[in-house]
Formats: sequence, C-alpha cells, structure tokens
Amino acid sequence: GFLFGKNPAKAGFLGGQRRSEGPLSSKLRCMIARVQYGSANSRKESMSYYAHSDPTGKLPEAGGRWHPLSTHLLEVARLARQFAANVRPHDSIFAESAYWAGLLHDLGKYQQAFQDYLKKKRGSWPHAPVGAAKGCSFGQAHAFAPAGHHAGLPSHGSLKAMREKWDSIADQIWETACSDCPALKRGEPPQLPSDIAGNPLLADVWIRMLFSCLVDADWCDTNAWEMGRYPYR
Repeated sequence: GFLFGKNPAKAGFLGGQRRSEGPLSSKLRCMIARVQYGSANSRKESMSYYAHSDPTGKLPEAGGRWHPLSTHLLEVARLARQFAANVRPHDSIFAESAYWAGLLHDLGKYQQAFQDYLKKKRGSWPHAPVGAAKGCSFGQAHAFAPAGHHAGLPSHGSLKAMREKWDSIADQIWETACSDCPALKRGEPPQLPSDIAGNPLLADVWIRMLFSCLVDADWCDTNAWEMGRYPYR
C-alpha cells in the first residue's frame, strides 16, 4: 500500500486488525487513491526532458550539463526561421514553416523510452518519425524535414509508413510536449502556398530548402551546446 506497506483493504488503517467494510473505510480508500494520484501527477509534472546528454557522461543529478529539450526545440526553431528568412527574404510562409520544422523535429524525444535511452546509452530509440507523424497532421509538406533531419529526406511511401506506425505515439506525447514547450500549442504551421503546392517541381525545391534550414539549425544549436558556447549566434 502507498502509506502503510500493506493493502489498506486487508489491514486496519494503522496496520492492526482488519476493519469491516463500511462508509469510513470507503472514504479512507478514496483519500488514499487521491494521494496516490496526486503524487504520480506531481512526479510527471516535475520530470525534466532532455535533447542531449552531457558530453562527459555525467548524469543530470550528478551536475552534468544536459541540454533541455524545450530549449533545443525553441533555439532550432529560431535559427531555422532566421536561415529561411535569409534564403527567401520576402516569404513569411517559408520562414514560419521553418520555425515549425524546428519545433517538431525532436518531438519524439518526449517519449519516456528515449529519455531512458539517453541515460543508459544502450541501443537506440527512434525519435524523428514521431515529429514526422505530427507534421503530417498539418500537411505532408511539414513532415519531410522532421522525418529526414538525421537520415535524409524520405520518399512519399516511407513517410506514409512513418505516419501509420508513429501517429498514435505522437498523439500520446503531445500534451506532455506542449506542457514542457508551450510554443507547440500556439497556432500551427501555415499551409503551403497554392502556386507551390500545385507545382511538383517547385514543391520539391521548397521542401529541400526547408530541410536544409532545419538541418543547419539543428547542427548549429547542438554544437554550440556541446562546445559550451550557447546559444548559437
């Protein structure tokens, strides 16, 4: 039991003789359940999420420099938008799309399995497909860059398979991600302009440029953190 080391339904409130079932014992069980529920939620709310571990191998509780995930998402989004504005100075839709690519690219790192992987450093755990799956919900054009920011741009077929496999995971962690990084719930990515969406060649070039802005932003931010010169300017 949460408070007594035994199940309160089988032992008395203070661990003595079993008490008869009645209004009082029911109230006590409800009280204990509320305490358990509140404690679990408190642990969840206070949990820290990271994008990268300390280069020296130190754990966060041992004073290691771990890269907060929300900080990484916001900085990559900022840099991607900055790079996009340099590439297409008068295209606010492109710049805003780059910003959202930055916010979504490491969404999958909010999986508990990925956080465990960071601390244990054994095996691996996919994260890019989760951001791709969420990007698909805003329009396929917003999924390619997050999907390929490590392995390269996927095909349409591969992207479809990612969404089918990882969509439910993206939905499960979305609330947690928004709580940790509130920028995720402030609006959504813009729609691809119709003149680009209707032209496969233009859409291909647009997506590749967006991908380039994201990858450069991700590398710049990660390297700045690892080198101790943060944030990247």
